[in-house]
Amino acid sequence: MAAEAHQLHLNARCGTATRAAVAAAASVLGAEFVRSLDQELLRLGAVTVLQRHGLMTPAPVARTLWRGGTAVTITHWLVQLTDGRFGLIAKRKGRWVVSTGSRDDMLATVPDALMKAAVMAVLGGDAPVLAAAKATVVLRAQPSEPPKELAVSGDGTRVFVLRARGLAVLDAATGETIEERIPLVGQGLTVAHDGRQVLLRVDELRVWDGTTVRRIAPYVHEAIFLGETVVSRTDDLITFHLAEARTVKGLKHQRLFAAGGRLYALADGAGLVLEKDGTVVRTLELQGDQHFVSEDGRIASWRKGDSARTVALSNGPTLTCEKGPISRVAFAGDDVLVVSNRGRRAATFWRDGTPRHAFDTRDLGVPTVELVPLATGGFFGFAPGKKGLALVADAQGTSLVSLTLGASAQGPGELAHAGTCLAFANTFARGVHELRHALLVLALGG
Repeated sequence: MAAEAHQLHLNARCGTATRAAVAAAASVLGAEFVRSLDQELLRLGAVTVLQRHGLMTPAPVARTLWRGGTAVTITHWLVQLTDGRFGLIAKRKGRWVVSTGSRDDMLATVPDALMKAAVMAVLGGDAPVLAAAKATVVLRAQPSEPPKELAVSGDGTRVFVLRARGLAVLDAATGETIEERIPLVGQGLTVAHDGRQVLLRVDELRVWDGTTVRRIAPYVHEAIFLGETVVSRTDDLITFHLAEARTVKGLKHQRLFAAGGRLYALADGAGLVLEKDGTVVRTLELQGDQHFVSEDGRIASWRKGDSARTVALSNGPTLTCEKGPISRVAFAGDDVLVVSNRGRRAATFWRDGTPRHAFDTRDLGVPTVELVPLATGGFFGFAPGKKGLALVADAQGTSLVSLTLGASAQGPGELAHAGTCLAFANTFARGVHELRHALLVLALGG
């Protein structure tokens, strides 16, 4: 009956009696029968394609995981075999072929246009965040003077480039310069979410509001925006620069984070959560001296050092990384991206406390790369070797963009990213005495 029903599925001109029989059986046997029949029809569909085109798999087809194609016809079938391996049956350049291997290997060979649907169908709730499904170069420039620091507005619409002569503002979508040589110099470049205000520390804390530069405090160790409010710290004191400045007691060796409209002051093993007026609403016990806070207030904590291999999440389990010491952590939606290994080359995608995908930059053909996890669900990497390679990979380690900058880098470079915008700058040696500066702006998106 299933075989005839499958023929009906392929050609509605036959199987009238079977159609009635299946409908009657479904009403009696219920939803589980319908689901089982549907799975069998999908399996038989893949088997039919193999038989029709004289193809063979090393083991029988156990089930069809996904099928896809154009609006007119099915061109790809992803199946699992009875021996546990996976297979992809595909029509390429007018010819049907079959390949077998691991699940991830087969997914990696699915065309980009079908990739998202295939991943979601095969992995379901375990599918990685694929927001960074592609990366587009918006700007590739060689500025006359080296960018000292970079920042991207939280909404991803503006790139801020700090140089010795002042601050420049670029449009993240086009790479065009909006303003330049704004009289703001120093260090600690910090930008408000909408890009309308900029902070900088030198011998004093200064803010640019889009029109003028003004001094708001003497030198501080750190300053950030909490909404439109400037918050700074000096030693264990936290100052909220309101109409009347308010200073509260914080923690020794603290770092400041803004998330969900609140301030997070985090230190070794402890933390504070404060409102915009400086009121402490919660104290925290943390398991590390390094921290990352997501936009909605989730905290990842880990310890710096060669023996540090765990990441504690404030809203979930502790993640254990086998590949080496933890160097960076980021959140991408509900998922966690971790960079580990002494060479900072190994990256792991986690969901619900379970590692789903892991890759090493050596798999990309690059021996040493400094990796940075991105909130878009991928990673940025930079290899400072003779060619100065910059790349963007998705959460599965698939390279999206690979740019050769053409010379040996003079350092790790400057990186800033927010929303779907990423900016990177570095200085390269061209010969013995010649230095060249590079500035890249990339747009990440599906």
